[in-house]
Formats: sequence, C-alpha cells, structure tokens
Amino acid sequence: MISFQEKERLCRMVKDHKKISSEKARAGLCIATGLFDDKNFKDICGFYQISVDDARYWWNFFGLPEEEAVIEKKRPAKKLSVIDVLKEHDGEIMGTKDIADLCGVSLPTIYKFIKDQPGWLKKEGRGQYMIIDAYKKRMEEKNGK
Repeated sequence: MISFQEKERLCRMVKDHKKISSEKARAGLCIATGLFDDKNFKDICGFYQISVDDARYWWNFFGLPEEEAVIEKKRPAKKLSVIDVLKEHDGEIMGTKDIADLCGVSLPTIYKFIKDQPGWLKKEGRGQYMIIDAYKKRMEEKNGK
C-alpha cells in the first residue's frame, strides 16, 4: 500500500508523460490507484480491465519490482495435454484405462474427452480405441480434395 501523497505523485507522472494514448494513460492512473488500494499486479489488471502490456509499462516506469509484475499461468487445459499425448501415439489401439494412464488424467476425463472429441478415438472393440490424429486426418482430407 502506498500513501495518498505517493499516489498523487504517480498520477502527476502519468499526466506529465507526453505522447501517450488515453488508454495507456488510464492504465497508469489505474496502477497508481490500485497500489493505493493495496492490490497486486494481477488484481489491478483484472479489476480495472487494463491490458497487461500497458500495466507492465507503467509498473516499470514507476520503478516497481519487476518480479511483482507477473501473472501466474492458469493450470493447463486437460484437453490440450491429452491431445498432445495422443498425437504421439497415432494409429495405436489401447484401452481407456491405458489411455488415461498414458495421458496422466482420470478415467472420467478420458470418457468425457471421447464424448466431446469423437474424431480422436475410434472404437475398435469393447473398451478398445484406435488413436487417430484428427488434425492430421483433417489436413489430409483438405489437401486431398
């Protein structure tokens, strides 16, 4: 948290800055206000709906620590990790349990993936699926026609 006087000083710095767009100036004022309200970088960007690039510009301009201007990544989508693993095993026939173990996800997640993404796994028998690279298949169909 910064003092009211420090907030006013930062706001004057923004207003005195030449050749900036109104959106970028708004981002600077939001950073100053957010610091006064004891918000962190991620909260300021989300609460005031300012771009991360503009916020990072002012964060550095004000001389604030760079390591605090980091937004943690959300955990990766399971669907994308499953697709990445399946691409490596194109053409193989496996059971759902084996696919789940291979992808590092739970069995219900694989069942949902099969239901939501029918192009990746073709049913070969009871609980057995052939892995098909849907992206590659789509590109072959597109280029073949």
